[in-house]
Amino acid sequence: MAIENGWMFIYLKEPSLLAETLRMAKTVDRSGHGVVLFLEDVDQVTRGDRDAAMQDILNTLDGGDTKDMNVISIFTTNHIELIEPTFLRGKRVSKIITLGSLDQETAEEFIRRSMDIRSEDGQPMYTVPEDISDAAAYVAENGIVPAFMTDIMEAVKTSMVLNKETTLNPDYIKYEVDEHLAHVALSKTKDMSKTPEKAYVESSKKALGIEALESQIAEIADGVKELVDNM
Repeated sequence: MAIENGWMFIYLKEPSLLAETLRMAKTVDRSGHGVVLFLEDVDQVTRGDRDAAMQDILNTLDGGDTKDMNVISIFTTNHIELIEPTFLRGKRVSKIITLGSLDQETAEEFIRRSMDIRSEDGQPMYTVPEDISDAAAYVAENGIVPAFMTDIMEAVKTSMVLNKETTLNPDYIKYEVDEHLAHVALSKTKDMSKTPEKAYVESSKKALGIEALESQIAEIADGVKELVDNM
């Protein structure tokens, strides 16, 4: 849509180049062409402490010269809890759109659209049974979100190709949902609330015995305070 309306569309694959790309988009806009910038996994460059690189991104998004510019930035993330809160301020991010899990009606439409693939002559390559309500209900019951449903349907189509089938078997969907849930259960063994930087600092403290030293210092400080209070 951007290109059809004379705008430039930038799909940025390297998050670390965000600030530099935003500045380039401003330059393009000054030439009379609007810009849409799309970046996935923005949490990779907006998590942790506000270092120089992150501050550069914040300043570029919120600079005084951005107010009248036709630059639309679209960011995605699967871990919004890791993003530095100041990045999400209204002046920088005007709207947050959350894609929740699919309900039964939306799951059924998602399945049908995923299987609506046509050959070069316009003929449908797959057939979907009229009643897929059980599979759609199973998707809804297990709280599958759109991004993971895409992966599930790709796995379903792979199974159909391997089995030389052109008619969707709803049981394939249930099977792939179970496989997805099993993978999610395994991933929960990893604490995603900690950034790699914080994990490094904590492990370094333990290795150097800093935590024990801090505890001793705290005990000494408490003892001195108690002594002073009793004088």
